[in-house]
Amino acid sequence: LMAASCGGNLRAAKEPTITTVDDETTLDQAQAEVSTVVPVTAPSLSTAATLSTTPPLVNPANIYSEAGVGKFSANVTGAKQYVYVPSTLDGSITVIDQATMKVVDRYNTGGQLVQHVVAGYDMRSLYANVSGSNFLFEIDPVTARPTGKKVSVSAPYNLYWTPDGTRAIVMAERLDRIDFYDRATWTKIKSTTVPCRSQVKGTNYGGGSSIRFICPTLDEQR
Repeated sequence: LMAASCGGNLRAAKEPTITTVDDETTLDQAQAEVSTVVPVTAPSLSTAATLSTTPPLVNPANIYSEAGVGKFSANVTGAKQYVYVPSTLDGSITVIDQATMKVVDRYNTGGQLVQHVVAGYDMRSLYANVSGSNFLFEIDPVTARPTGKKVSVSAPYNLYWTPDGTRAIVMAERLDRIDFYDRATWTKIKSTTVPCRSQVKGTNYGGGSSIRFICPTLDEQR
């Protein structure tokens, strides 16, 4: 079992200077942008792909019925039962053993504004969202150590997957965007601007190909 947390300051650190990857927008530039509101619709998936790879809905009354005790994917076999805590200000990940509640490791991502740590679609990787430096920092849940791989994406605050696993959905919070990437190549497919004033937090599926996103500044879900 792996647990992850959103960013927090575990130890004192000075206010970061925002860096970028691949000439992406800086934090100050992003905050100065004016957003255009458009509908949020996931990139279309072929019927064949959806039917062949999307997990079946076993219980229509409980979409999480297959995520309970004893129903974990075989892919998590060997994963350490650790908690991964990102520190927003100093760019580190602190690793805690759930059994002893002691810190067993800490490493730096090499970036700034580290946000959520998210399990990959196939549960074989963990990704720390390094928002200020525009990349995902990959961790191996079996070794609990960095793999050395950094995936270049824009301003990742949080990370989700389409049900069939072909697309990654990045909450580009400070850019007021939701970005869709090909999971195999990490090529950006589509960007959708949302009216969240640097506050687009999370998302969930609303049925069909639509998604709902959380926008705290509007006090509502769109």
